[in-house]
Formats: sequence, C-alpha cells, structure tokens
Amino acid sequence: MTAPLQAPLVKDRSFAFATLLVFACLVAVLATWHEPWHDELQTWRLAIDSRSLADLVQNRRYEGHPVLPYLLFRALGLASRAWTSAMLVHAVIACASAWIVLAHAPFSRLHRVLIVFGYYFVFEYAVIVRPYGLGMLLALAACAGWCAPQRRGKTAAVLLVLLANTSAVGLALGIALAFGFTVDASDDWGDRWWKQPSRLRVLAVAWAVVTLVVITVALQILPPADAVYRGGGAGGSHEPLWLVGRSVSLPARALLPFAGSLPDGSTQWNTWVFAPTSRSQVVLTDLLGLALFLAGAVVVSRRRSALLLWVVACAGFLVYFAFFHPGGVRHHGYIVIALIVAAWLAYARPRTRWTPAVARAIDRLEPLRAPTLTLLLLPMVGAALQLARADREQQFASASQIVALLRRDHLLDLPIVGASYPWSQPVAALLDRPIYLTAEGRSSTWVDAGRVRYDRPASAMLDSAMRALSVTHCRLLVLSDSDTRFSLWLQPQLRRISPPGREPMSGRAVAVWLATAPRCAATAR
Repeated sequence: MTAPLQAPLVKDRSFAFATLLVFACLVAVLATWHEPWHDELQTWRLAIDSRSLADLVQNRRYEGHPVLPYLLFRALGLASRAWTSAMLVHAVIACASAWIVLAHAPFSRLHRVLIVFGYYFVFEYAVIVRPYGLGMLLALAACAGWCAPQRRGKTAAVLLVLLANTSAVGLALGIALAFGFTVDASDDWGDRWWKQPSRLRVLAVAWAVVTLVVITVALQILPPADAVYRGGGAGGSHEPLWLVGRSVSLPARALLPFAGSLPDGSTQWNTWVFAPTSRSQVVLTDLLGLALFLAGAVVVSRRRSALLLWVVACAGFLVYFAFFHPGGVRHHGYIVIALIVAAWLAYARPRTRWTPAVARAIDRLEPLRAPTLTLLLLPMVGAALQLARADREQQFASASQIVALLRRDHLLDLPIVGASYPWSQPVAALLDRPIYLTAEGRSSTWVDAGRVRYDRPASAMLDSAMRALSVTHCRLLVLSDSDTRFSLWLQPQLRRISPPGREPMSGRAVAVWLATAPRCAATAR
C-alpha cells in the first residue's frame, strides 16, 4: 500500500518544471534585493585575489572551511571577477537542489512544495552566497542517486566525498549519510550478511575511505597554531545548564528559524526569536527541541536506516555545536537537510521488516506521518516570508549602499581606510580594489581575520595610517562603525557623508567619513 506521505509512482515532470520556474523567479527577485555581507564577499575575494593556488591554500587555513569551495570560486573568477557571477552560479545551485526534490523525491506535491519554498531552500542557501548551498545540493544528489530505482552507489559515494569537503557541517552530514547508506545496504543484503566475506570487504573499504576523508577534511578545517580564533562550543563560559540548553534546543532553532528583532522593530538575521535568556526558558526550548526531534523520528521511522540516519545526524550536530563551534542559522539548517534526506530514505524503498511488536507500533504511526511532516515544514515557509520581506524593506548589509554613495559623489578614486574591521572589507570587494585595513596594516580586498582580533584597538593605527596618507593625498575616505573612537587630532578633519540609518540585518552598520588633510584644509576653505 502506498504511504500517504508518498507521491504517485508516475513522474510528474510538468508539475516539477512549473514549480521550478516559480522557484527560480522568486530566487532571482530575492537576489536582486539582497546586499552581500562580509562572509559572502570574503570567501569570493580570498579565492580570486590570492596570488596563486599555493597562496590560496595558505590563506584559507584561517577560514575554517575546506579548500573545495575556494577552488570553485577561483575557477569561476577566471571567467568573471564580478560579484554577480557568483550570485548567478549560487542561484543555479539552488535551482538544481529544488529540481532534485521536485523531480525525484518520493513525497507528495504538497510536501515537495513546502520543502523548496522553505527558508533554507529559498533564502539561506539560495540568496546568501556561502558554501552551504553547495553542500545541500550534494547531499540531495547523493540521496537521489542512492535511492534511484537502479541504485547509483558509486556516484553517491563520490558525492558524499565532495559534500564532506564543503564545510564542517557538510562533513558531519556526510558521515551521517554514509552511516545511513551502510545500514540501508545491510538491510537489502538480508539476514546474516555479516557472515558473507564479500559484504564485509565492501564495508571495510567503504569505511576506510570514510575515515580517510574525515582525517583529510579535519586537517583542512583545524586552525593553525597562530590562529586567534580556535573554536568554541555553544556553552562558551556559561554554566553546564546553558550548554545543554543551547544544544538540545537546536532542532527547534533549525525547524523554527524565525529571526528576532531589535528594539526599533527591525528584523535581525542570524538571531532566534525564541532564544532563551533564563533557566526556565532554557528548559522550555529544550523540551521544544526534543519534541521536534521526536516528530522527525515519527516521520522517518518506517525504515531503520532512515531512523538511524536522523538520530546519528542530530547527535553529531549537537556534539559539534556544543563543543566545537556554536554555529548560526546557516549551520543549524543542516539539521533540516538531514531530516529531508532521512525522510527520502524512509520512503524510497519498502518498509523495514521489523519484529511483529515493532511493526505494529510502526503501523500505528502511519496516519501521523504526513500531517507531522506538514507541520514540520510549514514554519519554514513562514520564516522564508519573514526574511524575504525584511530583506526587501531593510538593508541586509551596508556595502552596496556605500559603493552607490561613493559613485554618486564621484569619490571612487580616493584612498579608503577601513577602520571598521572586518566590516569595511565588502566595500573593497565590490569596488574591486584594495582598501587600507588599519587592523592589519596592509591594503587588501579580503581580511586575514584568523590572525587579527576583531576588537583590536584601532585608534593609534588609524592615526598612523591617516598621517602617512595625508602626505600625498588631500582627501581620504574612512569607514568606521559605532565602536570606532577617533583621536582629537583626527576629529576636526572628518565630515560624515553617509546618512545615519538602522543597523543592517546582518549587524554592524558602517559609516563613511570624508577626511581633509590639515595641510589642505585652508585651500579647501
């Protein structure tokens, strides 16, 4: 009997094409509204502005990502250095992910639509250009290959290796998928498969490759000895209860990704509206996270491999976020991708032959699976609407508006000093020319933030840079933020030319100042 959650066996290509067209148009509109922020442009410029591949590998060591996304960006940069080319390729990646779900996932029309128009598909991994969209595509493609009528095991394996090389969370998801596929294969092999030497050899080789990939990626991700930031979990310096609360609530953070707001009512991306601030709230968010985890288990429980994949993925992410990196919404979203691929694995093949008692319990859950999945997916559509509207009405980041201001006032040729670190880097990236970064004492289009503290005092360094540049230039531009403190020597030379505004959705507003050198002040008057 066909499960209520499953789609008809006839492939509905016309529906998939029509829905993909709507999805592509929506992503295109959202991308035109979106202003890139520091992390997006940092990855892009580091990749295309490193002097050689050897320099790229060396520079990337402080970024916390494997080298694969940087190599892809560098290859793209050979064709075009324009930021729009990166946006276009990322939108194509998002459309490819949507197509895999729409054309190949074993879900009903409703669930496929809810998936592709959810927050992560339509905004976080489509509009914001980061490696996580590529990881989502590879995870879905691997699942589609593994669950195809004629299983493409080797293709799925290659895709999992690539997935592991996109990011740390991609590595965690790749390990969970490898575990799920292993259990799925053993279910298909039948009883007492462990007594078959050929099967054991296949498993031994497969997990030797997994181990090699994990070691290789870990060596790429681990920060060098001189890195300022060396990781840290969600608990930070808080008490153990806070650590547990931040971790156990992660399924809730991922499946209910509604952003919080500032006192002025503006939406703040990468925050959570339900973020706990007291012990009682920690307990409540923990319970909510556990409830959503169990709801996901209900959805995927018809097949043992899918259930184990979901459990292993959640456990792995909770450990990673608790002890290695707290993550943000872009990282937590991989819990949702894990749920989608686990549900895919659960419904792509017949139900596991459970023991009679377990089979009866699984049968009782059958009517609950479709409505439960609907309830899990609906909030993400709401979050997509929230962030899409906010990105339309608010600035996501300041760099695009700053570049437009400089172009309007014919100031593009003036030297630029970036006192707001690293938030002035996007201006250099969009102008396609270096600016002077006071925190680093060098000119560049990308920052070496892994070796420089964000909160490094910049007043003396800013004065030194301005004195040196004032010898040869009468006018200079300074990019600052609210934490920048100007010296008594520099204050009289500055005139703010950017209008005050609300803090961008990604945080940290950047102000633009026009500085006139003291030796030129009389002439200017």
